[in-house]
Amino acid sequence: MKYISFLCFLMLQASLFKISNFAQNLPDINLLIKEKKYPEAEKMIAKRMVEETNRDSLFFYKGVIFYLKDSNFEEAVTCFEKSIDLNPKNSNYYLWHAKTLGKIAKKGGIFGQVNTAGKVKKSLEKAIELDDKNFEAFYLLVAFHMVAPGIAGGDQEVATKIAREYEKFDINRANILWAVIYKRQRSLDDYLEFFGKIQPPEDEISKTVYRDSFLNDLFDEIVYLLSKNNVENASKLVSMCIKKFPNSPIGYWGYGRILVEEKKYDEAIANFEKAISVDDNFKSAYYRLGVTYQLKGEREKAVSYLTKFLTLESDKGAGTVKDAEKRIEQLKK
Repeated sequence: MKYISFLCFLMLQASLFKISNFAQNLPDINLLIKEKKYPEAEKMIAKRMVEETNRDSLFFYKGVIFYLKDSNFEEAVTCFEKSIDLNPKNSNYYLWHAKTLGKIAKKGGIFGQVNTAGKVKKSLEKAIELDDKNFEAFYLLVAFHMVAPGIAGGDQEVATKIAREYEKFDINRANILWAVIYKRQRSLDDYLEFFGKIQPPEDEISKTVYRDSFLNDLFDEIVYLLSKNNVENASKLVSMCIKKFPNSPIGYWGYGRILVEEKKYDEAIANFEKAISVDDNFKSAYYRLGVTYQLKGEREKAVSYLTKFLTLESDKGAGTVKDAEKRIEQLKK
């Protein structure tokens, strides 16, 4: 199970890291990808490749598009490996290589995960070796050591050592790492303590980790607590999330989840809608709206929101996709 937790963690992070992680020496392509104009970016890359057949950043951007647009992780990792071959000194190439390997490993089952974990660790370590300011790589490496078993190279003592060493350079970033450690130790009080200490960082890289990756951790923890019927602690996290991240949909989504548990469906719907008003691509809110309307017996609205969820979810093998499809089938009978 730890392998699965580790790989799921990497996959979620990979989908959340923003454009700040991309190569910046092709600003025209960079902008198109940022704006999700993938066909235009692909055409531009193809045109440039005719003239620059061995430019590492073109292969990198090609891999990013395979990842983000098509969820074609095999082609994406091939592109990242080509980028690394052409320029083995770029830290972010290794970072994206590691995250994409996590996607591929999940498809291969437990044996694929065992075989790939070492490669993921090696790429993250290389990313840090090349750029000791690549905080995303530190963040993911700490998570790796916290959840991967020893046979795959995981070592919780290494994770704590990294966080302790980081205190010498940036106490705020170190607190982010400690929060990751305590979360995976299921030490909720310590997790909340360090979460409370964290101040919003100013540099773009740390902002990305703090806002997107850390929010993803909160999302994961809220799901876990609710699965254990620990509504009290889930409520603490939701309240803190809304306070620290008022422009994130996750807090409102979490509060909606809690209200559903209390059978306060109308209030829950209002919070899911609030989450969508903050981020209209927040797919989990559409899924929960569909489920909640189904609980209320409003079939048409349930089908509408579940269908919208399916259009947003790129991972067609996800359990929620199968559940949404089953619910729609039932609702249409």
